[in-house]
Amino acid sequence: MLNDIAWLCFNSTGDVVDAQISSVNLRGLPFRVSSTKNRLTTMGCNVIGIVESWDNYSQGTGCASFCFDGASIASGSCTGTGCCQTTIPEELDHVSTWLDYFFNLSSYTDYSPCSYAFIAEQDWFHFNKYDLGNNTFRYKYKDGVPLVLDWVAGNQTCE
Repeated sequence: MLNDIAWLCFNSTGDVVDAQISSVNLRGLPFRVSSTKNRLTTMGCNVIGIVESWDNYSQGTGCASFCFDGASIASGSCTGTGCCQTTIPEELDHVSTWLDYFFNLSSYTDYSPCSYAFIAEQDWFHFNKYDLGNNTFRYKYKDGVPLVLDWVAGNQTCE
């Protein structure tokens, strides 16, 4: 299925000008977000992407992406500079993805005016530092990013 992207965009004074949280609700359906086939990806400078289960907020994870100048960001794999990836918890059926930031981001708006977080198929995404240089990444994937689901038979016993 396609999953929405969460984003957080700033202006030159460091004020948040646009934001979106992403949510997947599979509760009551025979599906779960695959923890083995998907990854949480965070793109941006000095932000953390967070995944939180709505199931009593008992499960969650995050990854932090740092960069202090545009020259330190390199395209390729998500190594923590401009982009990071991490595994997600098992058995997620109702989950939200959102962003938070560490510093006033006004000094990063020249090369990273927006930050993004999403759960997507682990081998699908290839980081391109130019996706940070404008706020068009969310429009590029306005229909969503590929998310792999696991089919589950339920939690009843065989009896």
